[in-house]
Amino acid sequence: MYKKKYKIFFYTVLIGDYDFISRPDEKISKNFDIYFVTDIKKKYPNAFKKIEVKKKFLSNFLTSRYYKIFPYNIKEFENFDYSVYFDANIEIKEPVLELLYKFIKSQCDLGLIKHPQRKNVNEEAELNIKLKNVSKITVDEHNKYYKKYNYISKNDLTENNLIFRKHKNFNVKKTMKIWWNLTKKFNVRDQHTLPFARFISKSKTLIFNLNLRLKNKYVNIYPHSGNKQISRLKFLLIKLSNRNIFFQFFISFYLFLKNIKKNKC
Repeated sequence: MYKKKYKIFFYTVLIGDYDFISRPDEKISKNFDIYFVTDIKKKYPNAFKKIEVKKKFLSNFLTSRYYKIFPYNIKEFENFDYSVYFDANIEIKEPVLELLYKFIKSQCDLGLIKHPQRKNVNEEAELNIKLKNVSKITVDEHNKYYKKYNYISKNDLTENNLIFRKHKNFNVKKTMKIWWNLTKKFNVRDQHTLPFARFISKSKTLIFNLNLRLKNKYVNIYPHSGNKQISRLKFLLIKLSNRNIFFQFFISFYLFLKNIKKNKC
């Protein structure tokens, strides 16, 4: 029904060959355009329509976030009504269409997934200070900026690995512009800045109370790895283990401990 009424596309972004791309569900790839935005020249699964882009910033992180946040700045995406963004380490499955159709029916501007582990921006910042993903000085500057607008983060943290957008909506574009400016200004993870951007733009947001990191019917999430050989091995092991949730948890926990050890003084 919605496919006939609206033009809808799915897309992911990979800058710097950070993840091993997984083939999406065949039922989705046959019925929707699925794009792969990248600066990598090599081929990836045929299910994707590849869009080669230039690295806009010295940082892979900022370049990746730019294309994640601004899909409507890409020429190929200009004429669509709705978009679905998913992180490069996510394998989307057919039931994700249930979420898409609920979002369209809601007539909201954005559709997001509630963060499964933390409730607000402060909790997210504290963890990332401990992991040394961001400095305390940066977070303090960040918080001072928020206080100017009387913004207090309460149970509004989302995990931005799956994003539904009303693609041409003014509020969405306003939200994305604020989100990008803050992410670039403070060079922080995008979880820190989207709740505030939504607050300022007053965008109508449908938040799904789901934990996509546990076994679910919508997506499979594979661990990130800067080493593509290790990433591919983990991907294959998870496939062979029939995507056992305990196995996935073990790998994710191992990477978490490894990250802490790497960041110790």
